[in-house]
Amino acid sequence: MPGHPYPDESALDIGLSTWGVQALMLNDNFVANQVAPVVAVPKTSGQHFVFVPIEGLNIEHQEKLGKGGIATELDFRIDKGFFATEESAKRHFVSDREVANADIAAADYIKGDRLVLQNIGTIREYELAEQILDGSNYYGGAAGDHVIVAANAWDSDDANIKDDIDTAVRQIRLDSGFTPTHLLVPPRVYDAITSNADIKDLLKYMGGPQYVATGRIPNDILYRLKIIEAAAVYDSAGPLETANLQFLWENASATYGDSWAIVLYVDPIPSRRSGTFVSQFAFNMNRINDMDVVSFYVYRDEHRRGEYREGRTDYEVKVTNSRAGVLITDVLTGSTSG
Repeated sequence: MPGHPYPDESALDIGLSTWGVQALMLNDNFVANQVAPVVAVPKTSGQHFVFVPIEGLNIEHQEKLGKGGIATELDFRIDKGFFATEESAKRHFVSDREVANADIAAADYIKGDRLVLQNIGTIREYELAEQILDGSNYYGGAAGDHVIVAANAWDSDDANIKDDIDTAVRQIRLDSGFTPTHLLVPPRVYDAITSNADIKDLLKYMGGPQYVATGRIPNDILYRLKIIEAAAVYDSAGPLETANLQFLWENASATYGDSWAIVLYVDPIPSRRSGTFVSQFAFNMNRINDMDVVSFYVYRDEHRRGEYREGRTDYEVKVTNSRAGVLITDVLTGSTSG
């Protein structure tokens, strides 16, 4: 038996073996909860709040204040929006005969909860990617000031990554009042950043042995932003098909492909009233761990001699502060965008 059994090498049952490969994939690469905090709502017909900043101190207002006029309170106007959470579930009914005939990958993992939770996490990750890789969800739409084109590709010799990031940071500060906290990039863009000559020189002084040994950005902080590599992997193969593993975030958008970077604000204290760019509104279910809000059920069906496992979560991914994010496009010369 090979150390890493894949269906084309050792499968007795291609379908179960594909599930086994899925179960072996690492959930550590999911980033949904890092950029879209989970916000519990009391019921599935609850409310979320969309931030719309009012006009700030204009010149006329400042003059009135200078003459002793009464100051009006400056705040964010909160628009209430209704939503019904989306339901995501994953079930597998596995008979004792199928498990007994499966290869070691399936036999060891198919009966565990990991596969079910991973499939729920994959669906949630993909829905988040669709939300924040949609230019219409940014303030002003795809043609507005919050969807910008990189001055030069980040993998080119004349790239100026800092200028592009600073432009995005400034735009978010001007339009929302928040200071952005995170930079989200797909794997190829992360590689372009760490391969950039200027950044490599910077990291040699900042990171020292840590950077030389790992090739990673020390503490994942770059230009005041927490950099997140969106490296979630999923299996696009269907039942009875050979496993086909791909990077989820590099294939989520037909428009931008893997040639993008997103600067955004994530509120450190998530709530329905926080100013974070995007949130996950989840019906208050059992919290399995810090990464999953789900209900989980296990059944034994003796008539069919097998197990029935169900993981279920009710949630909706929603951009609630369109001004608190900027999408940078065309950051790679060899883009796979459609």
